Amino acid sequence: MSIINKMLQDLDMRNGRPGGEAKAGDAIRSIKDKGKLAGQKLRDQFDMTDHRWIRLRVLLAELETHLREGHVAFPSAEAYREFLNGLPEGVPYREDEAWRKRALRYLEAFSALAKEWEEIHAEWSGGDQRRRATPFFVRGAPRPSVALRMTPRI
Repeated sequence: MSIINKMLQDLDMRNGRPGGEAKAGDAIRSIKDKGKLAGQKLRDQFDMTDHRWIRLRVLLAELETHLREGHVAFPSAEAYREFLNGLPEGVPYREDEAWRKRALRYLEAFSALAKEWEEIHAEWSGGDQRRRATPFFVRGAPRPSVALRMTPRI
């Protein structure tokens, strides 16, 4: 018996099928059958509303976490302004003055959002320090938690 037939026989036994000499195409047929079943389950049981809700919960948990971290690093629009205006000439990706002025408008809006978010969070958490330390949308978020990472597209 070939090593491939032995592996297929072992697989058959684990899957509750009687062992024996595997026939040509058994593995392919098994994969095809599993794929067909998976496709039927996806077609019949997938719920787009559930999917969108879970994706939104994941997005909000990550967005809030990073928004709060950004607010710690840059607690005001002035902090962004000082940072942008203080960039040395040789720094990579440094833009001209017109770009920096436009970017500051975006960053002012971002800073205002982060400040308002923190105010809402403080109101919700009251004096509870544990609540205060945990982003609102992280509580009860889908598991496992995701890792939002910025990596280059290669």
